[in-house]
Amino acid sequence: MIFEKLASFVMKHAKLVVIVWIVILLLSVYPALHAGEKLSYSTSSMGSSDTESIEGLILIGQHFESQSDNESMQMVLVVYDNATDAQLTALNNNLIAIPASDSKVSSVIPAGTFTDESGSHMNMYAVSYKTEVNSDGISDDTGNLRNLVRTAASNAFAGSIVAYKTYVTGTPAISYDASQAMSGDMARIDPFSILLILVLVGLFFRSFVTSAAPPITIGVAFALVLCALFFIGQILEIYYIVEMLLIVSMLGAGCDYCIFILSRYREERRRGFGHEDACRDAITWAGEAVFTSGLAVMIGFGSMMVCNFRLVSSMGLGLAIGIIFALLAALTLMSALLVLLGDKLFWPSGAAGPKTKQGYVKKMSGVAHKYFEVSTHFSIKHAKAIIIATILFTIPMVYVYATSEDSYDMIGSMMNGESQEGMTVLTDYAGGGAIMPSYAVIQTTDSLGTVTYLVGDKAQGGLAKLEWSTATSLADTKTELTAITTEVAALNNVQSVYVSSFDGTTGALSNTWTTFASILPLGGAVPGTTDIVSALENNLGPALDAVGMKLPATASAMVGKIEQIFTPEVRFALTGSTTGTIPYDSDLCKGIMDWLLFVETGTLGVSPTETANTYQVNYVNMTMATKEQAMSDTSIVTVSQFRDIVHNHVNANTALKATWITGTAAVMVEIKDVVHTEFLRIEITAIVLIILLLFLVLKSYLTPIRAVVTIFMSVIWTVAITHLLFGSVLHEGVLWILPIILLVICLGLGMDYDILLTTRIREYRFAKGMEHDESIHQAVLHSGSVITICGIIMAGTFGTLMLSSTVMLQQMGFALCFAILIDALVVRTYIVPAAMHLMGDWNWKGPHFMHGKKLPSLSDKESIIEESEEEN
Repeated sequence: MIFEKLASFVMKHAKLVVIVWIVILLLSVYPALHAGEKLSYSTSSMGSSDTESIEGLILIGQHFESQSDNESMQMVLVVYDNATDAQLTALNNNLIAIPASDSKVSSVIPAGTFTDESGSHMNMYAVSYKTEVNSDGISDDTGNLRNLVRTAASNAFAGSIVAYKTYVTGTPAISYDASQAMSGDMARIDPFSILLILVLVGLFFRSFVTSAAPPITIGVAFALVLCALFFIGQILEIYYIVEMLLIVSMLGAGCDYCIFILSRYREERRRGFGHEDACRDAITWAGEAVFTSGLAVMIGFGSMMVCNFRLVSSMGLGLAIGIIFALLAALTLMSALLVLLGDKLFWPSGAAGPKTKQGYVKKMSGVAHKYFEVSTHFSIKHAKAIIIATILFTIPMVYVYATSEDSYDMIGSMMNGESQEGMTVLTDYAGGGAIMPSYAVIQTTDSLGTVTYLVGDKAQGGLAKLEWSTATSLADTKTELTAITTEVAALNNVQSVYVSSFDGTTGALSNTWTTFASILPLGGAVPGTTDIVSALENNLGPALDAVGMKLPATASAMVGKIEQIFTPEVRFALTGSTTGTIPYDSDLCKGIMDWLLFVETGTLGVSPTETANTYQVNYVNMTMATKEQAMSDTSIVTVSQFRDIVHNHVNANTALKATWITGTAAVMVEIKDVVHTEFLRIEITAIVLIILLLFLVLKSYLTPIRAVVTIFMSVIWTVAITHLLFGSVLHEGVLWILPIILLVICLGLGMDYDILLTTRIREYRFAKGMEHDESIHQAVLHSGSVITICGIIMAGTFGTLMLSSTVMLQQMGFALCFAILIDALVVRTYIVPAAMHLMGDWNWKGPHFMHGKKLPSLSDKESIIEESEEEN
């Protein structure tokens, strides 16, 4: 058989196996250390790749030009109680001057002053970055920006008693804080997980050398997995949560596999076999059991890859790869170390000898033996009562499971630190959805105008003008867009909704540059004379104040770059002179400014025509921001209503052709709509494959179904109790992804214990000829110790996630820890023996042709999961 060949190879080439692992580890150092750079902290692309929101994002990238995107901006908030005008002027000047100290920052623009009910004030500033700085670069700059902001505020309020606090928040800042939090979490969680394993394995084997072998072995495998993620991350989006779950799942499952092999070796040595025979049997039979268990885990994790959500599918891929490497490390590296070191791995207690049968060792073995003796007799004697009690307890848990509402606030669950505090402050003062708004990309039936490039071309970032269409369809489109914004604005949780990102009003495309040119004389501009740059820098502000208008951050950012737009080269191309005047109210200037106001700010989208450097305007971008944080459960409902309103109007009006609702919150709305369908797909895939695997291993019709049912029961109990704890007690919504992760992990990892226990019962029943109840009794008696220690190790490693600073990982840690403990300590110890007692010979009903062959003796695996009778 294949595992006999594996044993022969490892025993013959043990040193070579270790050397190969070391060489591969050394080659993996650089990629492994930089794997974190390839992880994604974005929530805008975690959904399916072919949904409306993703298509909308693609359309924005293809048809819209935007020099300042809300989601790529950093938001600076300064909260203060009382300050003089001089101090506030100094604050503004200091913050606006930040680009001089930060080469990545393009501009810092005042975005408004807000006052709460207590009279405290908040000044908001929008920080835009240079076009060559990508999203990772913006996020990485967060720490530096925060230091500059604190210094600017400290200098402005120096020597005064003004109480103030600064915050830098926004999508890049949230990603930065999530990355920092993960690093801090891993610094806490990893040592604690390893220490827990060292203590538990050391107590089980009574050897600190043995306790170190499994985590070292799996640590090598983990480094190789990080290397694999580094390269996979080049072509696929891997989310940061994968790395956190990888380490705990690999430590939990991988150390279990190593324990199985070490236990078998120790058992064979205690039976009097020599080193080589003990190694051969351990690798052969423990290897078979470990491989079967690992295959079940890979099926569970792999089933997540059928999900259309990229967050879930990438998680399934990463975790499945982790188990593959953990399995390879246990079967080869751990086995090779066992061959080379032998009994030295079990120092000081040894693998065999008098130390294993006296003192503390004998006392602890006696306690374990007595406990499982009592529990088994109790389960068999009161089997009906146990099953009835289980059903009665499960019924209310099913009700809680079915009626509890999941949370879709992924941002809130991963936020912490200054960005989280800033979002709370922003929500209190100005509405929390401003940072991550939702967008309605609307395609019009007819062209709204024509964009013609005057200097350079679109690819070169040239200068163009916009000429509006004279067709009646333009007026119809404006009317319908105004109707949409009016209806959306009436929703309770909507802070703002607008089409023009320049003036921020709900009036759709009504305020063209002709409108602004008409009010500029109120600010001192001279018609036909004042140059456009001078008009924007000196006259626009006073003119807007005179009519009570205020520019939003995106418009202010564009105005701040006006000198970069009308360069001497551009002036020469337009006027024939590098210093030529371009009057603010000329037809040429109106066309250019309308292009800047509506195309360059991302309000209108264009498509190419057959004429070179000419584009038709046939897309409109509508923006909606909520009062509450964009990803809160209330805002998710608001975005869903926003989507329905826009779609209803587009479907009912011939001027509008199609629409796509997009943005981070829109992704979560789509996930909410189809999560149950996706969850069902994962469930069916995992269940069918697991049942098929168990059918092939156990050769039984009903036992695989019973095994899956008990796993499902553990999942339902855990999800229900997690809802009661986090929802009702701690008032934190349970994330939608938790039941999915819980199911696949429990189906995979929890099934290990069922396979080990059930196959042991089958061994005693058929290979050793015991009576049905006696085979259950002996199987639990001899498998209980290892199942318990492995369950505690697995639960403990997952439980360390509760040390995380993020709610998402805290919930996962609690749920997985609770589920594994329930499965190992309650389900496998009491419920499974009771159920198998009642099922009797029906446990083993299966195809006759499969039973016609030699039954796989569980003596093949017995030392993997038991403390021998000699030890007791």
